[in-house]
Amino acid sequence: MTIRGYFSDLDIGWTNAAIALGAAAVTFIAIHGAVHLFRRRLDKLDDARAHRPIVDVLRHTLARTSNLAILATALLVGVSVLDLPPPWDQRIGHLWFITLGAQLAVYLHHAIAVTARRYFRVHGKGLEDDQVTVAHTLAIWALQWSVWTVFLLAMLANRGSNVTTFVASLGIGGVAVALAVQNILGDLF
Repeated sequence: MTIRGYFSDLDIGWTNAAIALGAAAVTFIAIHGAVHLFRRRLDKLDDARAHRPIVDVLRHTLARTSNLAILATALLVGVSVLDLPPPWDQRIGHLWFITLGAQLAVYLHHAIAVTARRYFRVHGKGLEDDQVTVAHTLAIWALQWSVWTVFLLAMLANRGSNVTTFVASLGIGGVAVALAVQNILGDLF
């Protein structure tokens, strides 16, 4: 089937396409401006409020806002303005989930790193500010991989895949790996 035949059932006129592009452009400018404004306000906080843990995490996490995610969100808003037939409408719903879920996973990934490093720096006994132990690195790594694993499983479940057996095999595999490296981890900790 050709591309023209594949898209022929959409029946989108030039005015609808122009409205969709306009909505996408306005959305991109609004989201990009809001993120930029929020980051500037966080940067202008006085020293007493700027060093609070939540402000520090927000400042470093918002720095990871992807322009690609903002562009994809804006384009999805533009496409959502169009009246699409049911199969396309469902595909757009999946793209919404992937786009917003990926950006949320990036936020959580970076927030875990910033929060864990701050926690280990505050509660580290006799450690220098820049010194990070292997246990700290493994803890951060495990939490970050957990975020991406949950995102991947949620994305597969959103697409209609049955993830129950995959989650069960992850549990069994985790127990097998834990038993295999039990002595090594005991020596490490």
